Amino acid sequence: SGREIEYFGKLVEDLLLLSQVSEPHYSTDTEKIDISEIMTEEVEDQKIRNRNSDNKIDFKMVSPSQKIEISGNRVLFLRMLKNVFNNAVSFARQELKVTMSLLDAHHFEIVIDDDGPGFTDEQIKQFGSRKMSRQIIAQKDSKGGRLSIGLGSVVIKKICQLHRGDVSVENRLNEAGKVIGARVKLRFSL
Repeated sequence: SGREIEYFGKLVEDLLLLSQVSEPHYSTDTEKIDISEIMTEEVEDQKIRNRNSDNKIDFKMVSPSQKIEISGNRVLFLRMLKNVFNNAVSFARQELKVTMSLLDAHHFEIVIDDDGPGFTDEQIKQFGSRKMSRQIIAQKDSKGGRLSIGLGSVVIKKICQLHRGDVSVENRLNEAGKVIGARVKLRFSL
């Protein structure tokens, strides 16, 4: 029952957010966002939350020395990061690596790698798309998995697009072609 209540609470929150940001006149160009600052803040928040977890995750962060700023909505950008990190942490076995890099003078990228089971082909194909049914997704430390309709990926994609960005997901493979984790790439224009 507790899981169901938490699930429906998050579902309502996600639906309200999506309806708000889908308005034709909605604008995110409200402030300058220091990407390094907000990433460090979210990684530290995840570390604190993870201290009380049974499965300790080792967080690694790589970032450029220069400051990266974009125009946007700090609250929404942080919400996007929380969704990405919460998903990655829930599936990671031992490690989560975050890499920020400038691709060129006009673009930067955030890559989140975990060492979990990776994505199914269907999850990769449907990432960021609304689905009409809910499903149980296996999770590393749960009994029976967790409920999901994939609305978190829709929120991630929508907020990313509002900030002149794009999101892609893929599996990380070793030399033998075996899945060794998942990768989420967030690319933005400066």
